[in-house]
Amino acid sequence: MSLILQTLKNFPVTIGNLTLYLSGFQMTENSALSESGTADGSTVLSGYWPKGIRLTLKGRIAPAFSAEEILYTLSQNMLTEQILNIRNLQFQKAMLCGYTLSENQDTPELSLIFYSSAKPLLLLEESA
Repeated sequence: MSLILQTLKNFPVTIGNLTLYLSGFQMTENSALSESGTADGSTVLSGYWPKGIRLTLKGRIAPAFSAEEILYTLSQNMLTEQILNIRNLQFQKAMLCGYTLSENQDTPELSLIFYSSAKPLLLLEESA
């Protein structure tokens, strides 16, 4: 039996003047659908609307920032559109909709919820 230990690669996320290094994210995108009845009793898809993208980011806070600095910056940036870069994806018109800060450990944990109505852009890495 072998055991392989993997290290998480943190990625930076900038909110206002605060850069946080987070360890994971979850992206959810869905649509609203509308069905209509037909003369033969079946249904057909009669309309659909994109609902946008919900992003949940999680990680730990670097010790350089106090919980008060982070809470202040997050509250100042709530519900304002901004550009959010996650690795090689860029979400324009991303809006911070919620956050949770847990300070029950040596390194506080942070969870951020963003909403974006725009499709993500793929940023190409520059070749060296």
